[in-house]
Amino acid sequence: MVTSVRNARVYVERGRFAEALLIEDGLIRVVGTNREVDDVSPIGARVIDAQGALVLPGFYDSHLHAAHAGHRLHEIQVRGVTSIEDLIQRARSELRRLDSAPGASAEGPVQGTGWNQDEFDGPVRRFPDRRDLDRITAERPLILSRVCGHTVSCNTRALEDAGIDRNFPDPEGGGIERDAGGAPTGVFHGSATRIIRGLIRPYTDAQVKAQITHTLGRASAFGITSIGSHDVFGDNGPQIVAIYNDIFASGAARVRVSLQCNFCTRRQLRDFYDRGWVTGASLGHQFITMGPLKLFADGSLGSRTAYLLEPYTDEPDSRGYRDMDGQKMNRIVREADSLGYQVVTHAIGDGGVDMAVTSFEGVTGPRRNPKRHGVVHCEVASRTLLERMAARNIIALVQPVFLTHDLHVAVARLGPERAAYCHAFATMKGLGIPLAFGTDHPVESLNPLDCIRCAVLRQDLPGDEPPGGFFPAERLDTADAVDAYTWGSAFYSREEGIKGRLRPGFFADLTALDRDIFQIPPQDINKAGVVFTMTGGEFSFQQ
Repeated sequence: MVTSVRNARVYVERGRFAEALLIEDGLIRVVGTNREVDDVSPIGARVIDAQGALVLPGFYDSHLHAAHAGHRLHEIQVRGVTSIEDLIQRARSELRRLDSAPGASAEGPVQGTGWNQDEFDGPVRRFPDRRDLDRITAERPLILSRVCGHTVSCNTRALEDAGIDRNFPDPEGGGIERDAGGAPTGVFHGSATRIIRGLIRPYTDAQVKAQITHTLGRASAFGITSIGSHDVFGDNGPQIVAIYNDIFASGAARVRVSLQCNFCTRRQLRDFYDRGWVTGASLGHQFITMGPLKLFADGSLGSRTAYLLEPYTDEPDSRGYRDMDGQKMNRIVREADSLGYQVVTHAIGDGGVDMAVTSFEGVTGPRRNPKRHGVVHCEVASRTLLERMAARNIIALVQPVFLTHDLHVAVARLGPERAAYCHAFATMKGLGIPLAFGTDHPVESLNPLDCIRCAVLRQDLPGDEPPGGFFPAERLDTADAVDAYTWGSAFYSREEGIKGRLRPGFFADLTALDRDIFQIPPQDINKAGVVFTMTGGEFSFQQ
């Protein structure tokens, strides 16, 4: 099919715009004026009148969790609660909703997510514990994760079913909170969260399919045409690949997926390798390819599980948690690199970033990073750490929308000196570090325009705090933010020659906005609406 998009403001690159596009067989063939496109359009071509809309390359969210985001269909959701009491009441209501759904069973373990103690009212902002969750249900095991997923609370029944008592040891890289008598309180940090999550029954294929389809549909409505999705944990890889292929074969969604995979053992990595599922390989349908191996260095800043080189300012006896030791990470990265895998490592604290960068320094050269290894989040990183990343061209897969939370807690957690290099986007860009934007959804909003606004203003959503922005020297302009959300993410996945720009020969992946975000006041960027989204020249969303 041949399609022309006319009467648009087509973003080509910084400071350069066109009027129209010609699309053929899913690719952009011509970019130019209305007349130039009309002159080469065949008779019978489909014509789309954009009516002055801003047309951008389709957004590419470099790191999110499509299946996890869709869990809201089958889990308790407590995001936005403002107190322990509010959490209890919301969770009770959510539990009734789940138990009344068609085919639901009011028995067995139940889980949920979304609470954030930093959003609780009052001076005491503690983690909810087993006594609180017992008030929601005492009969069934109940597990509620903090919004970041790196801290988990459970009720007494869950502790009993998991066999966790005062004699149960803390695992390496994690902690179990205990009361004055040494009994577990039901709060788990870091790697310890995996112990209690072991009670949860796996979702059925039908449930996972519904969850992923739900997220992909929302992504298209936000103008997203590609995602890097972390859905594979351990042995569930074949299940996830089959489900994505089923979704795409049925036409239920049109979003390109680079699958990020966390393997816990060498056997699991070798299993993927033996299947031919190496980074960049097709996994069946044209919309799904194998992405990177995903490792974890630490946790999150909000839960104080991010690993720091020096103690937390507001918890001086803690530096957070390492998810694995440095030597183990170095070995995994070396083996994965030798097999042809890209590696991206979750690292939020400067201690975690240091571990990740050290491991990549072992497999890269000066300005040479052919596998495009990268650090996901890279929140707390001194200039020295960033210079080391720049020296090896290590990618930063960052989420500016994290500022909506971190700007409220960073100074307390880190002190003013370390907080000054928290989310240092302008420094990263100035040093030449490749930037790939994303959201880590469902941790934060899936809307790319929320993320772009945060990168430009470094202020809270929906307000304007702090005045002038959080360490405003680290702000980016709108063009830099858009480029990081499009071409920058394509660079991360080694697709910068076919994605991320509106140029001849590139995929016809694009989104049209009803406002020109390059011309309106920055505080209004996320008020723009998506008119339509196209993936491969076909609509994936229309207003």
